[in-house]
Amino acid sequence: MDIVTLFPTPVGVFELPELSVDQMSWIMSQDVRPNSSNRTSQNSCLLDDEALVCLRDNIKSCVSEYTTGINKTPDNVSLRITQSWCNYNGKGEWHHKHCHQNSVLSGVYYVHTDEEDKIYFYNEKLTNETIQVKPTEFNEYNSRSWWLPATQGTLILFPSELPHSVSERTHNGPDRVSLSFNTFYTGTIGTEENLTLLHL
Repeated sequence: MDIVTLFPTPVGVFELPELSVDQMSWIMSQDVRPNSSNRTSQNSCLLDDEALVCLRDNIKSCVSEYTTGINKTPDNVSLRITQSWCNYNGKGEWHHKHCHQNSVLSGVYYVHTDEEDKIYFYNEKLTNETIQVKPTEFNEYNSRSWWLPATQGTLILFPSELPHSVSERTHNGPDRVSLSFNTFYTGTIGTEENLTLLHL
């Protein structure tokens, strides 16, 4: 049998250089506020700070590679980072299932993790199945969810509408720390003849 994979959801995984000791210290020293099930930085534009200029440049390069390689966006259209913040998970904390509104492509960079940490993605097409048959083996076609390892130094990019979550941290030790961000188009999208022209 030939399989034609129609309309897959592309998730990009990149390995980035390690952060310096000063960069790690700066991230860990951020003021935090309570989130629904964990803590997040009060600063929601972390990548705008000069302390993370190298990380910002690396992330922007990966976003460009994703959009030109997968979405085949034209030269006059790009994605800019709109907001960026850190998530902190200690023992008993998790990250609820959610997606990112008002964003095109979202990403998460793992600042500090251990080998147990994972990120879960969910297949909304299968969430409301009225008929359910348990498969003998799970794969990317029949699974309602799929996890990827949350490895320190890894960047994961995904369409912002893709639901995702992080399970509860069950052990003591340093916080699991991730830096998340959203993006939106800049440039000219749509066409004048189709009455969809938009300058951003």
